[in-house]
Amino acid sequence: MQPRQIPRSSSFRSPGPSRCSGAVGQARRLCRRNRSGVKESIDGNSQSPSLTDAFSHLIAQIAITPPGARLAAISGQVAIDKSGQLIGGNDHAAQAKRCFGNVLNALAAMKADPKDILQMKIYVVRHSADLVPAIFSAGADIFGEKWPVCASTWIGVEALAMPEWLVEIEVLVAVP
Repeated sequence: MQPRQIPRSSSFRSPGPSRCSGAVGQARRLCRRNRSGVKESIDGNSQSPSLTDAFSHLIAQIAITPPGARLAAISGQVAIDKSGQLIGGNDHAAQAKRCFGNVLNALAAMKADPKDILQMKIYVVRHSADLVPAIFSAGADIFGEKWPVCASTWIGVEALAMPEWLVEIEVLVAVP
């Protein structure tokens, strides 16, 4: 069985070019974000032929906290507004859009930017491959040109804390 490839369609692509993708000899370069948010190669001794850059338009295989930054955690954000009302009903994409919006609001509250995100975990109730484009598109709608290419995990779950919640997003941030 062939592994399923995530296509590089416009709904999945981060707006910027992948500056650290490609082969160096037979090894892939490992990347991190510098303080300006630009992807850069990690020390030449950190090359590994076992890590792929196939998803470098969406995620980073490794994320390192920049020197002098403080690590901050944003609790799992769900699709509720400031008054606690559910946004998006039974629609994964609509809920994801609100979750990403809540993450962006939390970043602003701590005077951070999407480029400061080190890690993102996306929890999805009743996950199926058909939900991937819709959820990433919702994130692209919120972040636009500032899509956070960071260490990332997508986790399919049976349920979240409340039965009406379909998506939850938590992030770790390197606050400058």
